[in-house]
Amino acid sequence: MNIGINKNIKRLSGIAAILMLAVVVIGCKHNVNNNRPETFSVTFGVEGENGSLKAKADGITETDKSPITVEKDKTVTFTAVPTAGYRVKGWTLDGVAVNGANTSYALKVSKSVNVKVSFEKLPPGSFAVTFSVDGTGGTLKAKVEGGSEINSGNTVEHGKIVTFTAGPSDNYEVDKWTITGGAFETGTGIGGSTTAKVKITATVNITVSFKLKNYTVTFSVEGTPANGTLKAMAGSTEITSGKKVPYGTTVTFTATVTAAEHYVDEWTIKGGSFKAGGKDGDTTATVQITGETEVKVTFSRYKSVAFGTDGADLAEYLNTDTAASDGIYYIKVTGLKAEHLKGNLDMHESSPLAKILQAHPAKKVALKFGKLPAVTDINSCFKDCKNLVSAAAIPKGVTNMESCFRDCEGLTEAPVLPASVTNLSYCFYNCEKLTQAPEIPESVTNMNNCFNGCKNLTQISPFPANAKVTNMNGCFVECESLTQVPALPASVTDITNCFRKCKNLTQAPEIPASVTKMAGCFYECAKLTKAPSTIPKDVTNLHYCFYNCRKLTKAPVIPKGVTFMKYCFKFCGELTEVTLECNYGGEDDFKEAFFSCDKLTAGTIKVPAGQVDAYRAGANDMGTEQDRFVAAP
Repeated sequence: MNIGINKNIKRLSGIAAILMLAVVVIGCKHNVNNNRPETFSVTFGVEGENGSLKAKADGITETDKSPITVEKDKTVTFTAVPTAGYRVKGWTLDGVAVNGANTSYALKVSKSVNVKVSFEKLPPGSFAVTFSVDGTGGTLKAKVEGGSEINSGNTVEHGKIVTFTAGPSDNYEVDKWTITGGAFETGTGIGGSTTAKVKITATVNITVSFKLKNYTVTFSVEGTPANGTLKAMAGSTEITSGKKVPYGTTVTFTATVTAAEHYVDEWTIKGGSFKAGGKDGDTTATVQITGETEVKVTFSRYKSVAFGTDGADLAEYLNTDTAASDGIYYIKVTGLKAEHLKGNLDMHESSPLAKILQAHPAKKVALKFGKLPAVTDINSCFKDCKNLVSAAAIPKGVTNMESCFRDCEGLTEAPVLPASVTNLSYCFYNCEKLTQAPEIPESVTNMNNCFNGCKNLTQISPFPANAKVTNMNGCFVECESLTQVPALPASVTDITNCFRKCKNLTQAPEIPASVTKMAGCFYECAKLTKAPSTIPKDVTNLHYCFYNCRKLTKAPVIPKGVTFMKYCFKFCGELTEVTLECNYGGEDDFKEAFFSCDKLTAGTIKVPAGQVDAYRAGANDMGTEQDRFVAAP
């Protein structure tokens, strides 16, 4: 009995094992199937005759063989091709009308479906018009004259004109038009044109193709002489300036120096941007063409040198490199920040840039700036840089240049000043070798001591008609080489000591009516022969004004408001007449005003009638004789 039971148990165990194996196999099969995309059967065909139907989907070549198997959510595009003389009548999807009479139909598959198309004979005197874009790059629309826009496959009456309009995508243009079954109207359907017109006389098919736009690439070397060449490569093909290249083309420009001691200075670009290179000193620049593009390069003696951390790179260059054949280091400093160009006026400190130059006093430097961030204040930028011989244009936007080139004794050439600058106080102070002053922008308001001590200055440009400068105190002190000066701006109020010790100045400028301060203005202008014709009415102080003007023969009329003229005409030995409209100011205020004016004789100093006695009483204090004072007529 036990033996029978055991046999039954063994039999049941075997059956159980088989069942478990089946479950595993079925489960595995199920898991495999779950990893496969879901698909559906798409059936399609023509109801009746007189045309054909094709289908295309992702991964499936266009075919007229039905059915096709399509993955879920894939799109099938059906194209109906009517026989000549026929047109699309309609479409059905699972027996339901869809898509009107269009020649194509796009369907996103979510189940098994059946698509049908039917055709009908064209009405008498009407013809099918089909149109499409060959490739990519734009759109194509059609409109019947006197009617509305039509779809491809629609019919049009005989003799009607259809206008086709191509719409290029961004950076594309029309390449060419093609037509079968008709002809384009004269002057339309031309390559490059966005319109084509067709008079319908038969079934017609229009296609248009697009191409990437071509853009002109121009490039050149700036400067005369050029000192170098510029070459452009589009891929492996060299192109000439003015050549058109397709949108997106990458062009590499290579600059080659041909002049001794010259370097690539600067790249500029219009209509694009540099993708690589194109920085100051770079010999190559790469540009992706996205529009009309112009590239220029300049060569110069200036070598691009990075400022570096705390000026370390610039210092290293000055320590190790060799000057040009004329003994000058021509440097274009790159990588500068605003704080590198600004000193501390309160502490009388030069800028970090200046300190690097000062540390190499034996190295003559001609310097200009590389590209800079926005900077407005460059006070004391080159202060005490006695080895600086020239500096190129000051950056746009700078407003404060106080003490910028102060005590740059070796400076021979001043930079172009920006239209933004307002403060030139002490800017070129004691620049002994400077011979020509830069043009002063009309924005400048303060020129206090600007060219003081410029002993070799011979030329001053005329001031702008709308100049705004008010303060010219000490501006041209000791400019010993000046023989004449331009008219002073109508805005100026303070010219105290302005031409002091300009010992070769022969003719004084006229003094604007705006001036209120001019003490010491022509002090020791020993060759001055002609004074200004008038002194402004608001001037009160003429202390030392014409002191030691030894060749001056006639003084301007002294206005009523003057109260202080101590030493005013002292040592003016050739002075022969003076008219004073002001009252006598007393011993201290008029002290020695006419001392050693030996040619002032009796009756040559005319004063207000009520002041004759006062002036005569003070004659000795003024350094003259009583009989020289008479009442003005």
